[in-house]
Amino acid sequence: MRLTATALLVIASSANAATAPTIAECETAYSELEAKNYASPLRQLELCTANLEINALTRSRYHLGRAWALYELGRLNEAIAEQEKAFALPAPPYRLQFANYATMLRTAGRFEESLIAIKMGEQIDKKEGKPPSMMIQYHKGWTLQEMGRHREAIEAFTAGISDQIDYPFVYWRRAASYTAIANREAAVADMRKFSELFTAEWRENSSAQRLSQYREQVRSYGLTPGW
Repeated sequence: MRLTATALLVIASSANAATAPTIAECETAYSELEAKNYASPLRQLELCTANLEINALTRSRYHLGRAWALYELGRLNEAIAEQEKAFALPAPPYRLQFANYATMLRTAGRFEESLIAIKMGEQIDKKEGKPPSMMIQYHKGWTLQEMGRHREAIEAFTAGISDQIDYPFVYWRRAASYTAIANREAAVADMRKFSELFTAEWRENSSAQRLSQYREQVRSYGLTPGW
């Protein structure tokens, strides 16, 4: 019986190895995610993350891709769990991991944990000897904003602007925090800046509903958008 069981195990292992997706198949599935086709490649990429013949860094990328796809599909708890699987692999983390993780945790209402994720992203900036990055500071400000900590949020948004001065949405969000602390003049200035920087390139990636919301918000500050 032991010999038979062993033989079956070997056969099963061989079958699993034979059906494991190749790196080319995995990359094809990942490219579907990049095209925002989130649902169909999930199973294939799950198999890819289990293929130990693929290096840890690449498998981590597949976990991260699955995590964002699950997030976009509204499967928040699964997305967070998948993101954490990427962290468990012996692969060096990078800013986008922490920004996405902070986003998921913030969406789940887990604000303190979101801030912890952001601080880990800040540590990468410091380790690389770089100034605060927009990617991290924007999400830091957003989470603090959700917590009602508007003065701290303004500090974070301002730190991010030094890295990417032409990012329109940082002014959009900072305007909301200025409004919350009754600094109307600064809020109007930021909303004007948002309106100027919200160029055709940004607008073409926004839905009609979003564009309508942006216009109404700009107008609520007494401004007239040129788009």
